[in-house]
Amino acid sequence: MRYWWEIPYILAILQTDEPSMHNALFEAIAAMEQRRLTPVNATEEIALAGAEAGLQLLIRETTAKYA
Repeated sequence: MRYWWEIPYILAILQTDEPSMHNALFEAIAAMEQRRLTPVNATEEIALAGAEAGLQLLIRETTAKYA
């Protein structure tokens, strides 16, 4: 891992228990938003964008079964 916000991100994508996954997703999103409060270099911006895209996909997959 290169960035501190990757820890909650990885915990979220590895979570299999749905109630726990919701909390882990919230924590990962909060960590990424917190990181964006200060300047981010280009390399980290790419990593953040990729992680956010992954979380969005996970959220869509998780919520699709309720639609």
